[in-house]
Amino acid sequence: MIQVIALITYYLGFILVNILGFIIFNTAFIIIRFAKFKNEKIKNILSSILIVLILNFIILFYLGTLPCSGDACKVFRFMFQMIISLIAMPIAMIGTYFLIKKIEKVKSIIFNLFLIIAILGLVWSLLITVGSFNYGDSLEHSNKKIQKAIENNNPDNCEISFFEILYFRLRLKPVEGLGIIKDKCYGKFAVESGNLINCEQIKEDWKKDSCYRDMAVEKEDITLCDKIVPSAIREGCYVSVALKKRDVSMCNTVDSSFKRNHCFESMAINTLNESLCLYIPEESTDRSECISRLAGMRQNENICLLITNKYKNSCLFSLAADKKDENVCEIVDNKEEKQKCKEMVQKIKSI
Repeated sequence: MIQVIALITYYLGFILVNILGFIIFNTAFIIIRFAKFKNEKIKNILSSILIVLILNFIILFYLGTLPCSGDACKVFRFMFQMIISLIAMPIAMIGTYFLIKKIEKVKSIIFNLFLIIAILGLVWSLLITVGSFNYGDSLEHSNKKIQKAIENNNPDNCEISFFEILYFRLRLKPVEGLGIIKDKCYGKFAVESGNLINCEQIKEDWKKDSCYRDMAVEKEDITLCDKIVPSAIREGCYVSVALKKRDVSMCNTVDSSFKRNHCFESMAINTLNESLCLYIPEESTDRSECISRLAGMRQNENICLLITNKYKNSCLFSLAADKKDENVCEIVDNKEEKQKCKEMVQKIKSI
């Protein structure tokens, strides 16, 4: 409950305090800098407060842009920001006030420096605010581009604009992230529109291959997998299409024996059909593993009898343990092994 409250406070604080607060205090500093006060002390106090607040917002905003995954990290960062705000700020305000009060030359430098920072900060924060409403975070930004491209039936909407680049730079985020958003947009649009040309617009090879795979699965067209250059990804595409169509014959198009056996096994598991395991060569351990998994899933010891090698007893032992049933041990081949099976089941029951 505490974590949830902290996270909600953090996100609200980021928008309302870090952005809007920054705008308010930058504007206030500019006004005070040029305003005339009868009492210079009041001007110094207000200036000191605003200077430290501006610095605080810069620090808080920078901390907010640092990578942080998981709720625990975000809660820790929120607590650290609160410590800066509640402890460091009052101390800094007092120090700045006495510095301005005592040294007139430093006061002039500080005032002029923060006048520049305040003006630049005001422009920066306004641009960030507008950008936040238009683009949001990376995931929201990506989804908006995809939705716009699909609604307008125009893949050009996936292209990155100057303002998007500017927004990312202002947020201190790597511009490379926009390339990922662009490729994702083209990939989704290609699948939705069924137009292969849009996959060609993708710059990253692995993203392009993913686009071909997704389209092949969507269209249930295994020939689209042939556009994928790396053999491992291409054969993975064959398997995905075969599973989508539930066509066991497509597994034979896979050259790699490992992936081909995986295709047969996945097909058998998806359809709960143990006979498909028999497509796997008898000498391969993948065959016995496939049959054993189906026997466990269906809780049927007779399926283990499809195994013709030493792994049959292993299948029966495993199933007897799962079911806690000594009757399963009756079909174990060797008399000695049969007894071991029964003793194992009895021991499991006694626990």
